[in-house]
Amino acid sequence: MAKVFPIDLPNSNNRMYDCGSNKYWYYHAASFPNDPPLLYEEIINQANDEIKVWDPYFNVQGSIGDHSIFSSIKKDITLKILTTKKHMHQSYLKDVYSAFKFLLPKSKNIRFGLRVFNRADSTQSDWLFHDRFLLVDNSDAYIIGSSIRWHIMPQESTGIFKVDDPETIQFIYSIFEEYWKNATKNQVPLQLLHT
Repeated sequence: MAKVFPIDLPNSNNRMYDCGSNKYWYYHAASFPNDPPLLYEEIINQANDEIKVWDPYFNVQGSIGDHSIFSSIKKDITLKILTTKKHMHQSYLKDVYSAFKFLLPKSKNIRFGLRVFNRADSTQSDWLFHDRFLLVDNSDAYIIGSSIRWHIMPQESTGIFKVDDPETIQFIYSIFEEYWKNATKNQVPLQLLHT
């Protein structure tokens, strides 16, 4: 029998309500006003091979940048981030790369790549996006209700939906790859963080 919000208590480990079938989780901010949801971090920390983040609002500025959620990922992971910027500053690519290089030690052996669609560039307007996805180990796909910042600091309520249909998962991966392929104008090429 499915769980019912808000009758059933949230999972205190990840601070989210779940539907009972491991397909949808919901962070109700009023239930944990001082604590962020932890499921996003839990998912990426369980990755064994590759993490693909598809988020139009990825930032490393401020006291806690979005990169900080990756501090406990396993060794030997490939991490790809696809994002957009309204007016991309010249230093954005370098700032993100440097933030990850500082966060993740050489011993983790992380391969990192970043690609950005610049909204100010009219040639990239066909590739702008709003939805957020998290793709893990070339097998799991999650639709994320809000950007990473909302999974680092308590903000407003948000959800995570795990896609379980294999054809839909494959379709989402293929869309990501097409967008990734068309975002080479502004990028940190996929490479080891520390050489």
